[in-house]
Amino acid sequence: MILEQHYLECPSQASYLIGDESTGRAVVVDPRRDIAPYLESAAEHGMTIEMVIETHLHADFLSGHLELAAATGAEIAYESVANTDFESVALADGDLIPLGDVVLEIRHTPGHTALCDSGAVVLDTRDRGEFATGHLTGSVNVGLAGRYAEFVGGVIDPTHSIVLVGDPGTALETMTRLARIGFDNVVGSLDSPLVALEANPELVSRGSRLNVSSLEWVMSERDDLQLIDIRQPGETAGGVIEGALLIPLTRLNEQLDTLNADKPTVVYCAGGFRSSIGASRLKAAGFSDVSDLLGGYGAWTAARPEVGVS
Repeated sequence: MILEQHYLECPSQASYLIGDESTGRAVVVDPRRDIAPYLESAAEHGMTIEMVIETHLHADFLSGHLELAAATGAEIAYESVANTDFESVALADGDLIPLGDVVLEIRHTPGHTALCDSGAVVLDTRDRGEFATGHLTGSVNVGLAGRYAEFVGGVIDPTHSIVLVGDPGTALETMTRLARIGFDNVVGSLDSPLVALEANPELVSRGSRLNVSSLEWVMSERDDLQLIDIRQPGETAGGVIEGALLIPLTRLNEQLDTLNADKPTVVYCAGGFRSSIGASRLKAAGFSDVSDLLGGYGAWTAARPEVGVS
């Protein structure tokens, strides 16, 4: 299989060449106006570009679909709801495009966002601060920093389809890192999340992040608080916040059923990175009131040096 991302920093536009090496058949997705890179790459790999797929009607850059079709004889394909003034193929959700051993499945993503009606998991790879500021409702946040593949494996079922949301130019790196642990079912990506979020405010949620003082207040006011420490056993041996449930992030998925989704819940880790992952996973699972602790256990002990093992 050939999968190449062609990315333009300005205007933050990604396109893809996807081909089957066993048959030499290929498609190009969302081509830019200067089509030479696709023609050169196809020739280099011995590929014939048979179809140009446009994921939506672009308003933010000028597409090269007509130029590429004219140069290669390829068909132009759009989502079935699009109306074009040139000949095109209508693609519906679930349609298959066989290239040989490689078969592409079309997934409809309404509103040009990463939310799709196929039940795919939306995986947001942005920084936890950006995620908390605004994200697609129901998405799971695993930032690309750190032990990315390990953390994804702890919160996402590998049998689920995945739609990626991330900073421009990160989709290919994300797919590569996911593939290393057997997560091969990435069905789409959203490379300009801020644009999509601003255009679809009804689909946006914000994260709740508490500082130490806020957590102390919640603990004093709510006797039904569900506090979850998602660090590893080697870390919790050195101390935990009193009353916390110990569930390592890498085992969170398998222990979701042991938690009460209706209780107010606060998640913490060592410094605040993993807690964002855990909190977003709980929200995606339907937990009604979830926050994470800014600065994690490190911030807690700095503010309360007398804390020890509970």
